[in-house]
Amino acid sequence: MINIFNFLIIIASVLSVIVNPYVLLVGRFLYGMSAGAMSVFVPKFINETVPPEYKGAFGIITQLMCTFGIMVVSLICIPCPVGETALDSASHFFVYEYYRIVLGLPIIFSLIQTALMCVIFRTDTPVALKKRGDYDSLTALLSKIYVQEQVAMRM
Repeated sequence: MINIFNFLIIIASVLSVIVNPYVLLVGRFLYGMSAGAMSVFVPKFINETVPPEYKGAFGIITQLMCTFGIMVVSLICIPCPVGETALDSASHFFVYEYYRIVLGLPIIFSLIQTALMCVIFRTDTPVALKKRGDYDSLTALLSKIYVQEQVAMRM
């Protein structure tokens, strides 16, 4: 699901940079829906993958990074001029084109996350493997996370 919504974020970001108000609205709607879904799927994936003794710390980091991301987007928009300076020809880029950079940045992050999900985190979570009864894959995955003495204890 994470990869599906990453793809949807890429489509929504591409739609958001097109100079048409209706296409922009559709792109922003899709982006908002995808961002909301990702704010559920990613913490769930982390919660099912992280060892139980670290779940609290990783949950805090997830929420902190969401807040940090909101702050970064706010800081990115600082160069946008307002009022009399917006009419200046020197700020033409910031008035008419800068929004494309702000709305296009999620494409980079979605591509990085998709690459990581396809290369490094390509297996299911231990919870999903255990629920499905795939104990061979579960043992292989747990042996990558834990030392050999703890694998049998954590199954």
